[in-house]
Amino acid sequence: MHANDSARNNEADNSRSSARTPTGRDATPLPPLLDLQGNAGNAAVVQLLNQSGHVWPQDRHQHGSGSHVAVGPGGENRHTPAHESTHVVQQRSSPTPTGHSHTTDTHGGHGHAIQRMTMPQFDQLLAPHGLVGDPDFQAYFEIKRGQANPQIMINNFPPAAPGTQTRFQQFVADPTLTAQNVTQYINGYQQLTPQARTQPAVLGNAELAGLEVELPWVQLKVPPRTRNGEPLGASTATTEPGPPVIKLETEGTDRGSPTIELIYGPLPREEYKSPALIAARAALVTALTPAGELFKLLTDYNNRLNTPELQRYRITIDGRTRNMRKVRATETQAEPSNPSRSNTQTNVSTPYTKLGTAAEQNPQDDFTNFFENQSGHEITMFRKARTQAAGIQALIDTHWNTDHANAGPLTSGSTLTSLLTHVLFQEGMYINHRLDRQKTNDADKHHFHVMLKASPQDVVMSIISDDEAKMLLAWLVNTNAVPLGAAAIATFASLNTHKQPSSPAPHIRPYLINALVARLVAGRQLLEVNRDTRRSQAQGNTRGVGQVAHVHPRPSNRLPITVQGTEYYIVVEQRSAKHSLNQNALTNPSAAVGQIGDLQHL
Repeated sequence: MHANDSARNNEADNSRSSARTPTGRDATPLPPLLDLQGNAGNAAVVQLLNQSGHVWPQDRHQHGSGSHVAVGPGGENRHTPAHESTHVVQQRSSPTPTGHSHTTDTHGGHGHAIQRMTMPQFDQLLAPHGLVGDPDFQAYFEIKRGQANPQIMINNFPPAAPGTQTRFQQFVADPTLTAQNVTQYINGYQQLTPQARTQPAVLGNAELAGLEVELPWVQLKVPPRTRNGEPLGASTATTEPGPPVIKLETEGTDRGSPTIELIYGPLPREEYKSPALIAARAALVTALTPAGELFKLLTDYNNRLNTPELQRYRITIDGRTRNMRKVRATETQAEPSNPSRSNTQTNVSTPYTKLGTAAEQNPQDDFTNFFENQSGHEITMFRKARTQAAGIQALIDTHWNTDHANAGPLTSGSTLTSLLTHVLFQEGMYINHRLDRQKTNDADKHHFHVMLKASPQDVVMSIISDDEAKMLLAWLVNTNAVPLGAAAIATFASLNTHKQPSSPAPHIRPYLINALVARLVAGRQLLEVNRDTRRSQAQGNTRGVGQVAHVHPRPSNRLPITVQGTEYYIVVEQRSAKHSLNQNALTNPSAAVGQIGDLQHL
C-alpha cells in the first residue's frame, strides 16, 4: 500500500475514533454502517453487506474483507487500497446526515456509490467559525490534505483547464474527507498564532562570520537553576543581520562549571583584523582576571572602552550579574595568559550551493575544507553524499521529463543538488551515530564537528525554487523515496563498517513531503526559530497555516537564512578545536580571516 494511502486511512481511522462520542454543535450523526462499524467492528459491516447482496471485487482487484484489505493477483493499482477500505465502512444508499452527497465511483469499474462532500456542505461546517472564504484557512486545509494525499498536489501541476475543479475543490471532494476531519482542521487552525510570513533578509554583505568563545578561566558562582544561554550583557551596536556586535552568555551550567561564553556578531570577516576589536578583546580579558562581583567586573570592562572606536564593543550589563561572582581560577583551568585553550566554535555564513558543487579549479574554496580531518568519517560521508546527490538529481530530472511533460518543462539546479547532499550527509550521520530523528538530544550536536545551522525543511521553505519543489515532490511520491534511502545507505557504507542499517526512506519521505507541500501551498518564506520545540509555523497572509517539523541535530541552534544578490547563505559551524579556524581564536582572531574568505567564495 502506498504511503499516501496509508496516511489517508490513518486520518480516516482517527476521525472514526473521535466520532464515536460526538459532542458540541459541530458533532455530526453517523450513518448506520459507520455507527455499526464503530460499535461492532468491520466484520459486522461485512456481514450486513453480504446479506444485502453486496458483490465484492474479485480476481485482479483488491477487496475489503472483515477488518482488513486483501490484495488479489494483479491488484497493485495505487488507488484501490483506500477505495476498498471505503467500501467496507460506507453505505450504498441515499444521502446521509454526514454532510456528504453520493456520487458514482467509476474507477476500478465497480460502479459502487461513495460519499463525497460538496462545497456548500463544506462551507456550512465553516460558517459558524467565520472561515468561509478565509484564504489562510484554505491554505491550512490544503496543506493538511496535501500532506495526507500529495498525489492530488501533483495532479494539479498542469494548469487547470477552464471549468475543471481547482485543487481546493478536489481536496473537498476527496471521499476520505469527513465532517469530523473538517472540525479537527478548524480547531487546529484556530490554535495557530496570527503572524505574517517573512522572507530571508537581503544583505549588502552576507559574507559574515561569528565566533563563540568559552572563557574557562572565568569560573562563576551563580544562583540555583541558572541555565546555559542566559544573557549577561550585549552591545547596543548591532550587525547588519540584527544581532549585537558582542554579547556575553552563561555557559557550562549543565556540567556544573558555570562560565562565560563570548559571542561576536556575525561580523564582516575583515572586522576581526580591526585594532578596535583586538583592543576591546584585551580589555575584556583584563577586566575578567580578578575575582569579584560580575557586574562590577563588566563595568570595569566598559570603562576601559573610552574612545569612539572602542565604544562599539561596550555592553549593556544584565541585572542578574549582580547575583553572580567570578571566583579564583584553579590550577586546572585556563588562565588569561593561556586563552588559546578556550573552547571555540567558528560560524561562517556561506553560499548554500557550495554544498553540492565541488570547487575543482580552486580547491581551497571547496566546502570540504570545513572538515578538520581530510580523511575522517565526516568528510568521507560528505564526499559520498555529494556524488550520490548528483545521481539522484539526474533521476529526478528524467522522471519529470518522462512522466510529467504535460505540466511543462521544469529545470533543477545547484540548490537541489545541495539539498540532496545535505539530506544524504545528515542521514549518513544519523545512521552512523544511531540518532533519533523524532527526538532532540542536546548531546547529538557533539557528533557534528561541521553543523549546518539550517534544516532540510528550512531549505525547502526558503531556498529551492518552485520548479525544484514540484520535481522533488513528484519523484518522492512516485518512488516512495526508496532510491534516496538507498543513497543514504551508500553514504553510510562509505565508512566500510559491518553495520547493516535499514533504509531510512520511511523517515525521509514524510519529512520532505510535508515540507514540500507546505512550501507549494504557503509559498517561499523564512521559518522562525523556536528554542522550545522542533516545529515552526508556516505562515499565510495574516496567520499560521501549518506546522513544519525540523529534522536537525539541534533545531534550536538553527539561524536565519540570508540573501546577497541571487545567492542564499546559510551558517555553517565548525565545532572542532583541532580545526585551524578555531585555534587561537581569542588571542588572534584575525589569523583565520583568509580561510573564512575561501569558505565563502563561490
